[in-house]
Amino acid sequence: MLLEHSENYDVKIQAGENQNSKEFRAHSNILCARCPYFKSALSTNWVTRKDGVVSLEKQSGRDILNLMVAADELLLEELVTYVQDYLVTDQCSWVQQNFVQVLHTVFRLSNCKKLQDFCLESICEDPQPFFISNDFNELDKEILFGLETLDQFMPYIRFTAISRPDFYDKVRPYKQILGYELYEELMQFHFKDIKPKSADLPARIAYSRIDSIILKPKHAAVISNWIERKESPFVFSKKNVYQFDLIYRGTRDGFSNGAIINRCQNYGAYVVVIKIRGCNKVVGGYNSLGYRRSMNNTQGFQSGFLTQMEWKYSLDSFLFYSDDMKNIKTMHLSRVSTPNQAHYASTHHAVNFGNSDLICNGLSGSCYKNYYQYRLLESEFTTEEIEIFAVNSQ
Repeated sequence: MLLEHSENYDVKIQAGENQNSKEFRAHSNILCARCPYFKSALSTNWVTRKDGVVSLEKQSGRDILNLMVAADELLLEELVTYVQDYLVTDQCSWVQQNFVQVLHTVFRLSNCKKLQDFCLESICEDPQPFFISNDFNELDKEILFGLETLDQFMPYIRFTAISRPDFYDKVRPYKQILGYELYEELMQFHFKDIKPKSADLPARIAYSRIDSIILKPKHAAVISNWIERKESPFVFSKKNVYQFDLIYRGTRDGFSNGAIINRCQNYGAYVVVIKIRGCNKVVGGYNSLGYRRSMNNTQGFQSGFLTQMEWKYSLDSFLFYSDDMKNIKTMHLSRVSTPNQAHYASTHHAVNFGNSDLICNGLSGSCYKNYYQYRLLESEFTTEEIEIFAVNSQ
């Protein structure tokens, strides 16, 4: 009877707009039983609403992932895209901690390419958390078999560094992926001590992890080498000298001078990274002096120094730029050429290298050569994201 009549309904669904709209009356029990989306959407404690806007900020990563599945079932492509972006930018830590759960979900959804790519890139960048996770062995083999992208990474796996028990328990079940010849070579190595014909790779470089939307660990390694003034910035040592600790993110903390200084005051040396809106370009810099708050400053805050509105000396500060962060070889360095004017202390600019070499005021900025070595952007820009990291020795 409930399916045929709308009496005693408790849900109204309006589709369309103005004269092209239509109203449907339904029973919440039936909607919740038949559709995961309505089961989530009609839950009293699942979402918070304000002025007709659904907020995801207080929801768990699992609930947001379920929302994406429901949106895909209902062919709500814009919502699927939005939820993917939110998971990648605002819930990236949760995604990385729950790779198996996320992979099981997104590889069944053709519209989730962005989240699929994010998972794969993160795993390839730092595979250890994925492989040592408690639920790794629960990953559906068909997902691995279906990943054609695995082929290109196979030569970089150090199979001979895997212990015999781990090889038997964690590699052997996936022998179909390895191919017959490689699998036989590895079996002989682990059980007959016969070295594989192909040369083994050197020990893997242990990049420090970094909480960043813009930077990967390899980018932080290049910047660390520049801080150390190494002649070969793209050659990495096994020991990480610096730890990059996130202290400010624009989309999280707000795009304003006050927000930057409130988060960063009293920290020492820092790295600022700016993603430019509408392109793949990234510009940033290393400030060896850091942010401090002046107790004598009657105007409140100031950027980076003890005295307001004055030049500050630094031999070690530098700028960097890349037009494609996927390739670290496109990262370019520009060291300070006039140390006496490395930074201009001013409450008007929370980020100010030189006086015009790199300036950022929240959502707007500019980059024109003046007191640093090379031309980088030579233009004004609109900010998509800003991140600032305290640089600490390890």
